[in-house]
Amino acid sequence: MIHMHVSAVFQVRDGFTGKIVEGNQLRCALDGGRIRPLVKPGGYLVLVDLPEGRHRLTLQSVGFREEPVDFTASRQGCWEGYLALKPAEGYAFRQAVTRVSLTLKKGQTPMAGQSLWLTSPGAPDCKVAQAAAEAGCTELRLYCKTPGHLPLPGTVLIDDGGDSEVVTLLGLTGETGQLASPLRRSHSRSRRLLPAQQYRTDDSGRISAVFPAAGELLVYAEGAGEAKRLNLVDGNNDFMVSFKET
Repeated sequence: MIHMHVSAVFQVRDGFTGKIVEGNQLRCALDGGRIRPLVKPGGYLVLVDLPEGRHRLTLQSVGFREEPVDFTASRQGCWEGYLALKPAEGYAFRQAVTRVSLTLKKGQTPMAGQSLWLTSPGAPDCKVAQAAAEAGCTELRLYCKTPGHLPLPGTVLIDDGGDSEVVTLLGLTGETGQLASPLRRSHSRSRRLLPAQQYRTDDSGRISAVFPAAGELLVYAEGAGEAKRLNLVDGNNDFMVSFKET
């Protein structure tokens, strides 16, 4: 009997529509070399028997940008990730879109190669419903007007000033949300949970993104203080965003 260790599982979505992207539509590379992961229905890619340590999975598909993700493989467990592919030239938009270009700096220095998170304008109204969600909790009681519009499983930003953090929301049972890992910070009632996608700046500290609607955009970089808030209008938007030196 052949035994395989499942090292990592990734679910892939279209970052613009939220729809599943099936694995047979993807070209995959691991640490720079082409691979063919196991493909499962529901947009899942399964990697098996990887050497322990850090790896980079890179995904490509027609109409999307190349999407890299770094993860750690271990014989003691399985890495689980949720990826959102970003539209590129050739993406088949079927509606008017809102575009944004951001130049990011920390003090006067461009934030080159920086990983950060952008929320989705017009996101569904979802808030912490308990008096206090303590650090270490793996569940959250939530109030969501339209829970079906949350990307589940998926990543969300808990909008809480200097205590903001990005968490992976695995599912929602009634009013209880299950988290992939414990909260790192405590959060009080009515803090918003906003669907968020990860981006990486280029060598000049710039990123670009496309959204279905205008509205408030939050830009969050781990360890760079409170998220920045921008108001997007229909059409093209261009901002300079500066975080304080820490």
